[in-house]
Amino acid sequence: MITKVHINGYKKFKDFSFIPNERINILVGANDSGKSTLLEAIKLCIEKKSGSARVQDTPNPYWFNAEGVQEFFDELNSKEINDALQTLPSIYIEVHFDTPNGADQILSGMHNIKQEESTGISLTIKFNKDYEQEIKEYFSKDKEIPPVIPTEYYSMSWRGFSGRSVGGVKLQKILSIDSSSIHSSKGLDQYTKQVVDENLSFQDKNEIALEYRRLHYSLTSSALTEINKRVSKNLPPSTSKKGIVQLQIMESGASTWNSVIAPSIDNLPFSMAGQGSQVIAKVRLLLNNPSNKNEYIFIEEPENHLSHTHLREFLTIIEETTIERQVFITTHSPFVLNRLGLDKFILINGDNTQVFENLKKDTIQFFKKVSGFDTLRLILADKIIIVEGPSDEIIFNKMFTDMTGNSPESQGIDVMSIRGVSFARCFELAHIVNRQLFALRDNDGKNVNHWENKIKEYLKKGLRSMYVGKKNDGVTLEDQIYKVNRDILTAAEYTPENMKASKTDTALKLSEMPTLNPPKYIKDAINDLQNLSKTGEPHA
Repeated sequence: MITKVHINGYKKFKDFSFIPNERINILVGANDSGKSTLLEAIKLCIEKKSGSARVQDTPNPYWFNAEGVQEFFDELNSKEINDALQTLPSIYIEVHFDTPNGADQILSGMHNIKQEESTGISLTIKFNKDYEQEIKEYFSKDKEIPPVIPTEYYSMSWRGFSGRSVGGVKLQKILSIDSSSIHSSKGLDQYTKQVVDENLSFQDKNEIALEYRRLHYSLTSSALTEINKRVSKNLPPSTSKKGIVQLQIMESGASTWNSVIAPSIDNLPFSMAGQGSQVIAKVRLLLNNPSNKNEYIFIEEPENHLSHTHLREFLTIIEETTIERQVFITTHSPFVLNRLGLDKFILINGDNTQVFENLKKDTIQFFKKVSGFDTLRLILADKIIIVEGPSDEIIFNKMFTDMTGNSPESQGIDVMSIRGVSFARCFELAHIVNRQLFALRDNDGKNVNHWENKIKEYLKKGLRSMYVGKKNDGVTLEDQIYKVNRDILTAAEYTPENMKASKTDTALKLSEMPTLNPPKYIKDAINDLQNLSKTGEPHA
């Protein structure tokens, strides 16, 4: 098991540390936050691979942290060459394990960033001082130098924490699964071989081989006989009976009986089945194969190109087949996050990580059961205001636009209907990851303090607030709207009772009106959001 990862100077990461969960790790973040980069770095360190390709002696210049590269070239322009070379970017990656993996003498020691006794491997990519004169000449040239690190003058070294090279050490492997591009036959070939080996005796195999050879011979002596006669007639006359070209079924290693056996899905050849079915079958075969039992599992965005049904099945396979293995999953899907458990969530944003380790158990179970709820939208939005239902969302958007002249979206404000999920659970999520969250709700006949007390541990001025209409202004949103718009809501359909009877339809009609006065609690929310957008502080 991987117990700790440290990355310095690799792509997004300037100085990044990460302690994974023992089993399932769900890596979440905005685009370019570093989710995939983390998996790349681990793979580079453990397997000496970038993607599927084995790394050669020269590192890729685009591995280096862009900010570090820019700092070096700034130094190069402002300082003497000898001083500037001291700031040449480097990369350092280390991965800690909880077990020695049969190589404890090499992997165990104190050669790591904290100089603590541990088991693991490190990758160092740095300027090779043997090329000091060459690199000075390179940067001293009068012609324009591209702002790219000349990695030809760099060295790469993989070492155990003992300080010794791990070149000959067999480490645990990483099984990478990308549901959008599982097209290789590796899993199928392994499965076919496994079935044959486990279910056929030596005698069975010989009998099949003999019968297969008879079939080959029969085809040659029957179906191909007439064809070969025509071939012979069309050939130019020959004085020799040798060298005559004819057709026959080849007997070779490539044409043995076990090379033509292939799996099928529901009596269809595997290649003819739907993509979703192929993905599920291949993942199941890969994870169930005994030779893959000790591998770490890296899964990139399992939601890609899978229907909801296939995605559910995919996640079930992951849960059932990885009990004794460590899994790392990147995703943009709230369904994946909710279904596998919010306690396995790691939010990544550059060098920073946040986890849900203090989330209440009943909240974790709740979101597993309502796995369709968009938790990621709640967590990742820069500024978000949550409302009870679709009608509340329509009305708020209308009133915000009327008051400010702009839509909430244009101001970077996400308006989200939580559709029956409790406000307390939403505030708990936002509190755990220290995110902004604002909420509008009906008072339902209770005082404002009643609702605020339910979430008081999560409230924080300027960061998390709840806005509730006062009881004497009406129990619901419809009551509150009617009270401040009585002069324009004269039609019978706009009485509070009629509006409550058809909430969404009424909200759509109200949104088409020229103007609509907001109740005080909604006006307060809009003012605070506007002020936060401008100053970062709530309205005074």
